Amino acid sequence: MQVATPAPAGPGGAAGGATVLGSPSAAADLELGPRAAAGPAGAAASPGLGFCRRRAPRAGSSRAYEGLLATGRAAAASGKGLRGMAFWSRARAKSGADVFVLAPPEEAAVDIWSLLAFCAGEMHERVVEQDRPYVVVWLQVADHKVWPYSAWRFLSSLHKKYGELLESLHVVHPSDTLRTMSFALWPVVSESVWDWLLLHERVDFLSEHLDVGQLELPEEVTTFDAFLDRVDDLHGQAAVARMAGY
Repeated sequence: MQVATPAPAGPGGAAGGATVLGSPSAAADLELGPRAAAGPAGAAASPGLGFCRRRAPRAGSSRAYEGLLATGRAAAASGKGLRGMAFWSRARAKSGADVFVLAPPEEAAVDIWSLLAFCAGEMHERVVEQDRPYVVVWLQVADHKVWPYSAWRFLSSLHKKYGELLESLHVVHPSDTLRTMSFALWPVVSESVWDWLLLHERVDFLSEHLDVGQLELPEEVTTFDAFLDRVDDLHGQAAVARMAGY
């Protein structure tokens, strides 16, 4: 999945990128920096969607969020296989948080808005009703685009608990465009963003943060990982051969 316009991303893991988190029309109403969730005195502040939050966040649910859930329910009933693209895995983060996986397949014709709404519907019970911290793993095997307005509309519609309870967002297999964006935006956004927005070239790099063996990833993802490993090996062999020729 690829974002259609520059967005915050950074060197939290390997180089990579993340989705658009605002739009020019909302720029004056947005605040950079992580949100500190309420907690016991002396406890470390936990990161959330602070860099895309409004200065006066909604209290609880909203009509926009209810509409998003309704769209998600309709998408779930559509029979388009969305449950295989976005799901709660059996994995747990090192902190014990639940892990939600977003992995739209390369060949599928995906309606991104329906997929995002479906994600909200799948996550609602654990996040909004049960107040459970969570981690998101976003696998960008395909080239599905999230346009700026759609991203802003989605984030603006979410219940505030999604931002308060998010522990980290891991983007795996970032596109070349997103890698470039990450370096360009690195000096612009708050350093604290890179503490929870982490980008990785391989699924195995997630092992520092969660139980990779329990992610239940689609075969397409593991096959793509193996392909990238072979490409790296070939590049390494070519470099050694060139050096040996001098």
